Amino acid sequence: MEKPSRNTYIPLTIVGECPECREYHRGRECPECGQDLRRPRLRPQFGGRGPHTLFYLEKYDWDTMKAVRRIAQALRKHHRHFGIAGMKDKRAVTSQRVTVRGVPPGVLARLRIRDLKIVPMGRARRKLRPGDLWGNRFVITVRGAKVRRLPEALRTVRELGGVPNYYGLQRFGSRRPVTHVVGKYVVLEDWEKAVKTFLTLEYPRESPEALEARRWLKEHWGEFKEALRRFPKFLDYERHILEHLARHPHDYINAFRRLPMWIRRMFVHAYQSYLFNRILSERIARGLPVHRPVEGDVTQDGLPTVPLPGFRTELSDGPQGEIEREVLEEEGVRLEDFEIKSMPELSAGGDRKPALLRVYGLRAEAIGDDTVRFTFSLPRGGYATTVLRELLGSEGVYAD
Repeated sequence: MEKPSRNTYIPLTIVGECPECREYHRGRECPECGQDLRRPRLRPQFGGRGPHTLFYLEKYDWDTMKAVRRIAQALRKHHRHFGIAGMKDKRAVTSQRVTVRGVPPGVLARLRIRDLKIVPMGRARRKLRPGDLWGNRFVITVRGAKVRRLPEALRTVRELGGVPNYYGLQRFGSRRPVTHVVGKYVVLEDWEKAVKTFLTLEYPRESPEALEARRWLKEHWGEFKEALRRFPKFLDYERHILEHLARHPHDYINAFRRLPMWIRRMFVHAYQSYLFNRILSERIARGLPVHRPVEGDVTQDGLPTVPLPGFRTELSDGPQGEIEREVLEEEGVRLEDFEIKSMPELSAGGDRKPALLRVYGLRAEAIGDDTVRFTFSLPRGGYATTVLRELLGSEGVYAD
């Protein structure tokens, strides 16, 4: 299987997103574009009284879910008491709203966890959910930028109103982009290959200890007790699987079930995203526009859409439909395969997403000869790395 997509890597050093990289809820006016996007105002459930405490979580070098679980551990609360409106990048300074049930603001204010900053904001009547998120504002400084083509690229993005709506590398794993590969085997219900890929597929950006353990298991597949001894403690999800296989060497489906539900679903979603990127890339390669529909397109808000394939998906007609059917055939998957009979909780009905990602309030400021600071806002589900790739190009080197 190919790398996630030619769009998902950039030849740059991203210095970081500033601490003011705030998320904007439905109805909040974007400070960059000045539009409310015809959304209702922030819901009254957030503010005043209620059983939930709303707080800002600022983090660096933490996955969102691991950060929430660490806070839950410190508070001796189950992570299900927490609510978030979206996932944030690990390799950036990010800030987002979070809710927790049954914890006073003063208790939160006293928490001290390395590389996490917690700022209580008040009470809420219910927990945050993904639907509460409008999007994200980004302030990103890029060093080593090739700025010669930047004015033309900025002009193009502003004329189109956005960029091709690719999924970024974060969707597939920034350091070890294997989630879509595992996801394909889940959809095909090949549980041994799904487990083996997750445990043994190597990427050079991992630590030497992780690479050595994966390489050893690949060469000694089936020796799970010894593999458990060799896998480092920080590979906790891999070790959960190995603990089961050490006792039940051929029970791959139940070994896979040792992973949390959200991770197992993430694999399927990553494979859907991979297919989306492939289809969108082919649409562009064939000269079809992303900012306006052609005959046979399925549209949303006046824009052509690309499928995230699932068992309920209806494919497009016309040239877009030809692309969708060709990609599925090349991958060797059928829409009905996304109804995963041996693990139905992972079944995916499918969805569609616009081919164009709207970019609001785009600004670029030169800082020195080869450093640029970008400011822009994206609706939820949009990837900043996708915007940067369109502005600065790609030579195929993964970003830090």
